[in-house]
Amino acid sequence: MLITFICVMAIVRYFNKRDTTRKDKMLENNIYFKGKVVNIKTSTNHSFGIILISLDSTNTKEFNQPQKPNTFPYKIKNGQAELYTAVPDGISAGDIVIVNSNLQKEFYYYIKSKQSFEGALQMVGEGIDEDYINENSSLR
Repeated sequence: MLITFICVMAIVRYFNKRDTTRKDKMLENNIYFKGKVVNIKTSTNHSFGIILISLDSTNTKEFNQPQKPNTFPYKIKNGQAELYTAVPDGISAGDIVIVNSNLQKEFYYYIKSKQSFEGALQMVGEGIDEDYINENSSLR
């Protein structure tokens, strides 16, 4: 019985890791943008939310991939971007956000405190987070 349990757990872990690696590779799509935070919306699911950014620079004017079966963590449209992520504590309007999809990183610079913060860019995975995006996105 123990051996069966261990085998099942190993198989589950293998498929979870394979799926995560595949999703991470999808982020390597040469998207880069930088801008100032305009608005922040936080859901009730831990710290997940939407950061609305007024773009200063970007290497693409528009990015809006279909959300199913995977939701990209950003959308770009009309000189603005939305970043779907765990909202960092203390971020506010006017702070700087940089997203580099190939590095799978999001960088924050807090204007008032002159502090920097780095986060991991990840595909949006949970249905509740996808629902929150659909209900609260400013970029339709």
